[in-house]
Amino acid sequence: MAKMGYEPVRIEKKMGNRVLWRTIAGRDIRFRSKAEYNWALYCQWRKEQDPEGNIYIQNWEYEIKRIHFDDDARKPRSYLPDFWITEAGGNVHIEEVKGWLDGPTRSRCRKFFLERPEKIHLILLRFDKGNAHGRRLVDKYCERIISMQECLRNLRGILPFE
Repeated sequence: MAKMGYEPVRIEKKMGNRVLWRTIAGRDIRFRSKAEYNWALYCQWRKEQDPEGNIYIQNWEYEIKRIHFDDDARKPRSYLPDFWITEAGGNVHIEEVKGWLDGPTRSRCRKFFLERPEKIHLILLRFDKGNAHGRRLVDKYCERIISMQECLRNLRGILPFE
């Protein structure tokens, strides 16, 4: 695992993220960033909402399955989605939390879209208006692109965000 660049020191040094061990709904989970932890809190909140509401989800899982793409010369060859969301109706989609929209993220979204039936919801921490070109490129591969700040703004006093 260390050769793949996933050890905590390298993640913190390269991305500015701190690896966190947190407990949510009785599960101890190792998160790669505060943004992913905050989104997990939001997923648990959505799970606990009234089943009659529009934001209800049946279940969520964090980094449970690595997807291997058909082998070709172009990267990426595999992808580990952040969240697998099971909706109330049984449909499954993934939610990918990113600080910003970069080239590797666009490539993963494109390959996932071409090879998998699940839909992608991309959650961006930094939702710059100046990155409209990048969002247009990835928009055709993602079902939704969500601004994390706008989505979580009204829940600041309700959930224990970091």
